[in-house]
Amino acid sequence: MTHSALVPPVEGVEVRSAAFAGQLQQVRKHKRRHFPLQACRGIAALVFLCRPGGLNAVRHSLEALGPYRWCWTVQGAGHLWHAFANASPLLATDGELPLMLYGEPRHGAGAGGAGGGGRYLGELLRLEDLAAMRDYRSGLGGAGACSGAGWRADFDPDATLWSPTGRATGTSLGFMDARRSLRELLERGPAPTAAEPHASADAPAAAVATLRGIDHLGLRTHSQDLELTLLSRVLESPYDLWTIYPLPTANFTSNILRVPAAHAGEDHFPPLVIGANSVPALLERVSGVSAMGFERFVAEHGAGLHHVAYRVMEPEPADGAAAGPPWELDRLVASRRAAGHPFAGDPIGSNGETGLRQIFSARSEEAGFTTEYIQLFGSFKGFFLPTNVTALAGRPQADSAQGSRA
Repeated sequence: MTHSALVPPVEGVEVRSAAFAGQLQQVRKHKRRHFPLQACRGIAALVFLCRPGGLNAVRHSLEALGPYRWCWTVQGAGHLWHAFANASPLLATDGELPLMLYGEPRHGAGAGGAGGGGRYLGELLRLEDLAAMRDYRSGLGGAGACSGAGWRADFDPDATLWSPTGRATGTSLGFMDARRSLRELLERGPAPTAAEPHASADAPAAAVATLRGIDHLGLRTHSQDLELTLLSRVLESPYDLWTIYPLPTANFTSNILRVPAAHAGEDHFPPLVIGANSVPALLERVSGVSAMGFERFVAEHGAGLHHVAYRVMEPEPADGAAAGPPWELDRLVASRRAAGHPFAGDPIGSNGETGLRQIFSARSEEAGFTTEYIQLFGSFKGFFLPTNVTALAGRPQADSAQGSRA
């Protein structure tokens, strides 16, 4: 298979530097020759640390706002590992939705992130040929750090491989033997009977019945670290840089990464949307452009996961009636608000003909991310609209990009 069949020309590269465009081509050339793309089988889990005693709050957030339910807890090397799995009736298999995996330190060491809440560690991918990935990582000079200290020791070193934590990305990237179960890799003894978190009392099945799983993962980094973040993601993972969308009036650039469509497991890799300010915080005052908030987020929480976006599906109308407002996204938000879950403003975007409608929850410090609901209308295939972005930023709209996933 030729390289051009795997990855398209990247739109928007001209908005980055000429040096970046050349570096991207070098990375792609190396990856095309050596990366075991066809062995990658999807994301097994999104991995977090949480503070001791924080699991009830984590479960309350995950089960009330997303298509997840607690499924098991195991004990291994000083941590309790709590897994949350697919509860959406719209997903055919569990593999379409990665586990949410939270490690709770048993003795308080290494607990959570800033402020003691949830801290995102990175994605853990399923791989059929772990030896090939070890060879690839060794060629990059990073294999020696893959069995490092701390939480990585809780995974079976013979069946998992972890990259070092990236300075720019703030996360690690893990690979596990697809023939093994994640629970088997973690379990080192019986979990205490009191370890199971309490179920959320306000998470009826109807609240997630129209969630179609993860639409995309939203990540954030510093403006000055964006190019390094993109290059490292392309080099070390099955993802490739798809499109760059600058929105200068909102001091925002959105960078879409996808697994190539030619890969059979594409549906098991939600797109990554990496956002950063267009203008570094250092230059905001002299440039006259104010921050959209990404720099403040990264300064407070570090680079890494910002939000998990769930796709909302409009149910089939009864008696063949035409669908109309209130839209399913609005009904879902009203239900969650009534149960006491705060959101950042009201739903914005499409009136139902085309485009998208979206809203963000308040950030769950315990879960470690913000929840986004997104509902697409008509033939729209994007991740955002400039009108939505500028509304969130409180600025006049003057751009034409739409963050297409097509």
